[in-house]
Amino acid sequence: MNKKDFTPKTIVKDGSGKIGVICADLPGMMNCNEPDQVSVVFEDETIVQGRNWETLSIIGKENAEIGMNEVEKCGAGTGESCCIFLTFESGEPKCERYGSIRTTLIMTPMRAKRHPTGLYPACQLK
Repeated sequence: MNKKDFTPKTIVKDGSGKIGVICADLPGMMNCNEPDQVSVVFEDETIVQGRNWETLSIIGKENAEIGMNEVEKCGAGTGESCCIFLTFESGEPKCERYGSIRTTLIMTPMRAKRHPTGLYPACQLK
């Protein structure tokens, strides 16, 4: 295993058994990770932290699926019921829960109230 195996949406476990998901690194100067670290958000936490990839074991891939026709898949809704991580790129829905703008979406005041901290909130299950 090497650092390249720790891609966004990979579920990992640390030495204490805590489960997390690899996130996209923050862009440019906002990325505070050391060269041997990957960005991880752990269950019941909001903030991404840099962790040495060698201290993590890979469990598998996160299975979130985006589908605008089925609300339970992506958290699509209107106003407060919409998931804060649902974005659009070239007219297509995109989940930024583990993407590079995750922190921006969390820190931006919005009307949406869905702010999932668990690994598999109901709005993300297949």
